[in-house]
Amino acid sequence: MKKIIPILIIIYAATFANDKIQYGIFLGGNASSVFGEYMTNEIFKAGVNGGLSLSNKMADNLYLRTGLYYINKGFKTSKIKSKDYKNRDERYYFLSEYIEIPFLIQFHGSILEIESNWMAGFGVGFNIRNRGKTKVDDNSYIVDIENDVRFFEINLILGTNKMVGNHFNVDVRASAGLLPYNTHADFLGKRHVSLLLSLGYFL
Repeated sequence: MKKIIPILIIIYAATFANDKIQYGIFLGGNASSVFGEYMTNEIFKAGVNGGLSLSNKMADNLYLRTGLYYINKGFKTSKIKSKDYKNRDERYYFLSEYIEIPFLIQFHGSILEIESNWMAGFGVGFNIRNRGKTKVDDNSYIVDIENDVRFFEINLILGTNKMVGNHFNVDVRASAGLLPYNTHADFLGKRHVSLLLSLGYFL
């Protein structure tokens, strides 16, 4: 978190120094899972996201978007037969929380005859908390994954957003990790993938 504070100060300084910057707040939900090598039976898990968004007009129909977001993401598995408990169903749940700073280029135009604000770029996420549990039938066991999750991640982001009236904004993004999220040998090669839907209010 100490590394994030100076970046946040720079962002706010740019906000007050440039009258072309619009800022707003966002809140929404997301569905996330993992993809990559050794895929087994992971399925999407619901989560939440929200934070501060900044939009800087660079030219006509061209903007630079950044901000500071809280995002939780993870995955769960479908029911599998337990290796340790015969004839019993087992399911795993993993959830990681991140503070993410996106760097996106946004342009207003038409793609496939759909006119909207289109975004592309990347996000840098800093891991702040992790939780995991194993559920065998109706019994849950806490799994310690704190030391296995990488401290930071880099995500490719593609998305679109549309203003509703003068202030409200609907934002849809797809995010895919470029680095393995976990350092544990069983998870090497697996990366986060998320679909985020948010409602924002620009001042």
